[in-house]
Amino acid sequence: PDPSRTWHEWLVPVWGMGFTLLALRLLAAHLLLRCAMRGCSIVRATPGDAEADRLLAQLAATCGQLGVRQRVTLLLDEKRTIPLVWGVFRPRLLLPAESQEWSDDQVRSVLLHELAHIQRRDTLAQWLTQIACALHWWNPLVWLAGWRLHAERERACDDLVLASGVRASAYAEHLLH
Repeated sequence: PDPSRTWHEWLVPVWGMGFTLLALRLLAAHLLLRCAMRGCSIVRATPGDAEADRLLAQLAATCGQLGVRQRVTLLLDEKRTIPLVWGVFRPRLLLPAESQEWSDDQVRSVLLHELAHIQRRDTLAQWLTQIACALHWWNPLVWLAGWRLHAERERACDDLVLASGVRASAYAEHLLH
């Protein structure tokens, strides 16, 4: 380090290191999702597989109800315990394998919530939020705003589920299980 350099000269390299670390974190998360997808099974309509047909029928009905026109790939994972949606241009909805044993009401509640994220383009909003946090990594207000945006996205999807006729007590029970 050159002691003759002023703090102004260190500003850009320090900012660049912070941005690079957070951008790499975002890239790593994306790659981990891609790797996780390889261990999943894609739910397809197959003769004699009543559970797959039931999940696909509920997915189609829920997409129709919410006006989701994008093709959503439905995945099942033996290792996961929580539903997850990702993908901006090719959305994927991952359900735990145990979802095949869930009641129709529970599957509908979960699909409503996860498809609401797709309908609202929340995955794009999440990417943009993460990029903003990487660009402004030094500003705690940006991180606070990002956290609040995430909380409000989840609340909006929960509100959509409840507005779709799911009883609040049943939805709370589904979330606990």
